[in-house]
Amino acid sequence: METIAFLGCSRGLGRAVALECSARSLFGKKILVARKRDKLESLEKEIQESPELRVCDFSKSDDVESLLEELIRLKVERVFYFAAGGPFGPFEKKNWKDHQWALQVSLLTPARILHELMNKHGGLKQFVVVGSLIADAKADPGAASYSSAKHGLKGLVESINGESGSVDLRIFRPGYMDTELLPIQSKPRKEGVSLLNPKEASKAFVDWVLDPNGEKNLDLEAPG
Repeated sequence: METIAFLGCSRGLGRAVALECSARSLFGKKILVARKRDKLESLEKEIQESPELRVCDFSKSDDVESLLEELIRLKVERVFYFAAGGPFGPFEKKNWKDHQWALQVSLLTPARILHELMNKHGGLKQFVVVGSLIADAKADPGAASYSSAKHGLKGLVESINGESGSVDLRIFRPGYMDTELLPIQSKPRKEGVSLLNPKEASKAFVDWVLDPNGEKNLDLEAPG
């Protein structure tokens, strides 16, 4: 049985994937990591096993260093990184610290964790990050820093896969998803864009990561 860490799993796709893995009784020990303990405790009540909970602010280097020590100590074999976000609106009108937060959480922290685990943890088998079929492939007006981070994440995965095959490194690239993270007033909702069901997206995600011959990039669009 394997040890798996879900990083940023209190809401959205991360939460749905954690629940899907639990419902299928997949993997062994589960480590749930998010910024707020109350969100983790809420998720814990729905998990069939008894997961370990870790609080981590992915924007803070000290928190990330402590998390890395735990992941290495626990000999985690799979890591799924879901944490992301950023300000919405004209780039110059948003505070720089908010752009920094987006770049840190959505790109630099997953890169840091992957780098350390590849160097110090020979048992790491798989590392999966979440990109965006929209934000990492073209311009995303109003979400410049988020889009920049997602572009960078895609480039990171593809570049490392061109260098090394020591870890099964993958990127999941969904379209717009119907979760609380997509605001009611957002453009896709206002325009009636087809949205992915998070439960269905989580099933596709889990089927894909379990396939040893799965593509390194999985693009997932909403039906219709």
